[in-house]
Amino acid sequence: MKTEEYSQRVFLRRNPQISFKKPEATSLNRTKAFNQQEVALFYENLNKLLERYHFKQFRIFNTDKTGITTVQRPARMYAEKGVKRVTFATM
Repeated sequence: MKTEEYSQRVFLRRNPQISFKKPEATSLNRTKAFNQQEVALFYENLNKLLERYHFKQFRIFNTDKTGITTVQRPARMYAEKGVKRVTFATM
């Protein structure tokens, strides 16, 4: 067993109210840009592009469904036990 793993186990034994969890990743840009003005601006720009270029439906992709991501995978972190959601902002 590595020293780091041993230290983590000892720490968790001494602090039973803490657990080691994998956080949900969120892009820092996404957290900054999610407000009413930015969302309205996004849809205005989207409508302008759709009117200008007449994209066909099969050329529009949902990146959540295609597996393309701009969010990095965060490392596991310590969190208080009982907390359902742990988030982490990535660059």
